[in-house]
Amino acid sequence: MNNLSSRLAARLLALAAFSLACPSAYPQQANTAPEKPSPPLVTTPPDRAHWKITPNQIKKQMPADAQENPELLEIEAWKTPSVARVIQQWGNGKASESWIADGYLLHKFPALPDIYVTPLSLRSSVQDDGMSDFNAVYPGFTWLDLKYYTGVIPLGGKKCHHYADPENDREAWVDAETKAPVAYRNGASNFVYAFLAPPAQDPTMPEAFLRELQNYKKADSQ
Repeated sequence: MNNLSSRLAARLLALAAFSLACPSAYPQQANTAPEKPSPPLVTTPPDRAHWKITPNQIKKQMPADAQENPELLEIEAWKTPSVARVIQQWGNGKASESWIADGYLLHKFPALPDIYVTPLSLRSSVQDDGMSDFNAVYPGFTWLDLKYYTGVIPLGGKKCHHYADPENDREAWVDAETKAPVAYRNGASNFVYAFLAPPAQDPTMPEAFLRELQNYKKADSQ
């Protein structure tokens, strides 16, 4: 072996020894990238469930247009094998109410006198608007995808899988152990989940909703 080859071999051996002794000097992508969770990325509501979604900050003073454009204060949902109900409380003291029963979705908006009824069979996909498919998905989490995963971070005393979608300005936090929703952000709105004792019996549907549901079922059966 000539002198040039000997010097080259010695340098290669020295470089290999340095890499073994100090592996962090050249971190590999596999070591720095977060280990991604396996699907499903978030749970779906069980047969019996009761939860609330609230903003983590509520304004102390109502804006001047609070009556026309009220702030959403709380979403509360109940689910049983037969029915599901959600109530949205607004900053002007009014509430929206929605029900899912017998394959129909029923809405009552505070500014309108009528109850709107939609057969679920007419919709081709799940809607994540907080008041449409709350029996099947948790609002704020239908967009999750592993391409948005950033890693595990603490939130509210829990280790959470964190997802961020900068293009659409939204984030989500999922309990890393149970995969239950913890919180989500959509633009400037931040919401936190709280799970309550599941209902032992079906919520009682108000008479006005029940009457509209029966009318639609009767019309669709003819």
